[in-house]
Amino acid sequence: MGYDLNKYAGSSKWLKAADLTDLDMDSAIVTICEVYEDQFEARDGKPAEDKLCLKFKEFDKPFGMNVTNTKSCQEILGADTDTWEGRKVKLRVSTANNPQTGKPVDCLRIVAAPQKKSPVQDAAMASAKAKPKPADEEDDAFADE
Repeated sequence: MGYDLNKYAGSSKWLKAADLTDLDMDSAIVTICEVYEDQFEARDGKPAEDKLCLKFKEFDKPFGMNVTNTKSCQEILGADTDTWEGRKVKLRVSTANNPQTGKPVDCLRIVAAPQKKSPVQDAAMASAKAKPKPADEEDDAFADE
């Protein structure tokens, strides 16, 4: 099987695009089970900063949110982070330019999860399909014969 390259290349404690691609996935529907702030260490000349983080039921690693994903969550889930737990979103592997190198790198983006229809919506659609269509005048032309 070879050597564990994570030992030499550095394994991240944060959820990354590679965590999905290593599972042959380009996206995943995930359930938010925790929302919290964490301090990201100073690096590349930038000071340490607090960032919003999400924990998903489906993954062990937490997901550190950048500005783009924070804005996406706000659009999808609303501004009250207290209501995010238990909600589903879709993680999608994408690419973005690395600000330090300008080169494209894989990243994760949060997008809206497909919404399932409720049983009431399904029943209403089935009922609408089952109703007979009114016969037009041409169809009734031979009704008296």
